[in-house]
Amino acid sequence: MSDQTNGYSKAAAFIRDFARSLLPGAEIVFSDGQLRVTNNGKRFSVPFTREDLDDLEPVLDGDLPTKYSDGMKSAIQLQIYLAFFRESMIPKVKLSKVMLEEKRDWTNAIRAGTHFDDKLAARIYHGLQTLESYLDQTLQKHGEIQGVRKDLELIRALTTWYDNNKHLHMGMLDREALSFLKGAAVLAIMELEDKKGTSSAKRVTDSYDADILLIVQEFESKPYDRIKLPAVLFDYLEDNIPTARTSVPVSAAPRPMVAATSDLDDLLRSVNPHLVNRRHGAWQTLNSDNPDAVSQAVNSMVEVMSEVISFVRNRRSGNPPLKDILPTILSSEGQSDWVLATHKWISETKSALQSVKHNTAAQSKHIASAAMTSAESVVLILLA
Repeated sequence: MSDQTNGYSKAAAFIRDFARSLLPGAEIVFSDGQLRVTNNGKRFSVPFTREDLDDLEPVLDGDLPTKYSDGMKSAIQLQIYLAFFRESMIPKVKLSKVMLEEKRDWTNAIRAGTHFDDKLAARIYHGLQTLESYLDQTLQKHGEIQGVRKDLELIRALTTWYDNNKHLHMGMLDREALSFLKGAAVLAIMELEDKKGTSSAKRVTDSYDADILLIVQEFESKPYDRIKLPAVLFDYLEDNIPTARTSVPVSAAPRPMVAATSDLDDLLRSVNPHLVNRRHGAWQTLNSDNPDAVSQAVNSMVEVMSEVISFVRNRRSGNPPLKDILPTILSSEGQSDWVLATHKWISETKSALQSVKHNTAAQSKHIASAAMTSAESVVLILLA
């Protein structure tokens, strides 16, 4: 089948080429205003309106304002992302990343009311709590920073509303408030993406995909599609997730990281999927107000590290001691000093975790954080 562009040659080429970048092995053509896809025995179409094509064609000539052009391209690409995601064609694509990197001709002059179902409202509320806690801790740690207290007060107004009413059916909100709701929704999507990553069962992943798609569709439609994500979201991700596009459970406080979270999670998942939640739960507990936070958090990280060490030993015949396996893991058979130093470091890390569990000093959380970060480094070395 050949392409039939009907006067939209540039728009058709743009749509077709982007689709092929997502599904390089698929048969993809553009015909009569539709992107027609055949992939792994499945056929489906993605329709585009005449208005879409009328707007996109001149954009590709390069003579229109950059913001408008970028926005038009992003809107078309998003249609393709959502259609492919709905058809389970791109299971590894994270729609949170798409939203974070989106370029649009953002608007400042907008007001709108809100109405979310109970399930979505609870998820947005959880994301708002995360941003509220992050801003509060930022002020406590760094003092007054321009714009931070204002953001905190606006977000706190939204969480207080939910606390009092148990819903987010609100009157006319300005752009800033709507932006915070959208940012909280992105955090909710990221959390669902992380949970999806802990299972390979189709019914489970399909359920998460359906929930993710509903949230994205809500916040990529009017009025949210023209509202820029808030600066606090990117600040939070920068402090908590170095790549700002990995998928982790929502956590209220920044923490040191030894590698991209997705890399470490993938390694742990290969050992036992529950270790991913155990690790993140350790950090969440450490940053909580629980009086036993240090003991519980460190105990969880001890379990993670111990299970990884057992896994590494059990893969070898005779379950040899770790020190006998390290030369192979480190590719350092002839470098005994390096191997011995690494083994000593691992042993000291385990000892540090055990000893800090009962440390009641004021700085114990800082000590625990350092020991837990070291434990993550051990895991990375043993499994990478």
